[in-house]
Amino acid sequence: MVKIGILGTDGGMQSGHTKAVCNIFKEHGKEWETQIVSIFGDNAGETAALAAEYSIDVPKRYEDMTETVDAVMIMPRDGSKHLKYALPFIEKGMPLFMDKPFTSSAEDAAAVAAAAKKSGAPICGGSYVKYTDAVSELKELAQSGDNILSGYIAFPTQMNSAYGFHFYTHHAIEVMLTIFGNDIKDIRAAVTDDKLTVIAKYAGFPVILNYATTYTGLSAGIYLENSGEIMRKIDLSGKEAYQCKRFVEMVKSRRGDDLQHFIDTVNISCAIEKEIIEGRV
Repeated sequence: MVKIGILGTDGGMQSGHTKAVCNIFKEHGKEWETQIVSIFGDNAGETAALAAEYSIDVPKRYEDMTETVDAVMIMPRDGSKHLKYALPFIEKGMPLFMDKPFTSSAEDAAAVAAAAKKSGAPICGGSYVKYTDAVSELKELAQSGDNILSGYIAFPTQMNSAYGFHFYTHHAIEVMLTIFGNDIKDIRAAVTDDKLTVIAKYAGFPVILNYATTYTGLSAGIYLENSGEIMRKIDLSGKEAYQCKRFVEMVKSRRGDDLQHFIDTVNISCAIEKEIIEGRV
């Protein structure tokens, strides 16, 4: 039985994603041969409620969890906490899931990657959206050999989130990198009222990211020379299950995600933030 620890209970409503993850492992734990045995978070009330509901231990310090678990899920919504929480487990070579945003700074992302490469700790995570069927289909189309003319992704964001600018921007960025790759030549961003538009320039085609503060549904598309425009709605039902399945697969195989993907995601999000601050278009 693989013993799993969770770090992060700041989601509200008994911790949002964290509670959903607890439910998934409660349902599939026996099948997957996994069990959540320890939980720690900055929100003491949320942590205590989850611990009581799912009969999970609460350590006095998060570092103590390194002696009681085999793998860990880093779940705080504030990406600036991820490096601090992750390092003790990475240094022990433990498999980690790191929720989005992977980190909130390029320096933290590089530090996580360097520590993981040194210890051999496999890491997966980030946005669950990249695991959806729609994104997988569009990735196949992008790699089909048909000439790409442009790409498009629409996603909500929270530019003034209490958890920082990067809390929601990473979703669309990870979808873009998954479908179109990471060979981006330039990034430009502009804000109009409560809407953020980003143009990522690849060699030969642009990809437009449209962010809005109101939820209008999620979609992504590709415009191909021969096949024309292909748009897909992104279905997020069972979204936490995508994360948990991938995490369990990684724990058993010890094959993590490409760390460069996460570094690129953070760097692009930081570049977008810089564009907004400097007011360039």
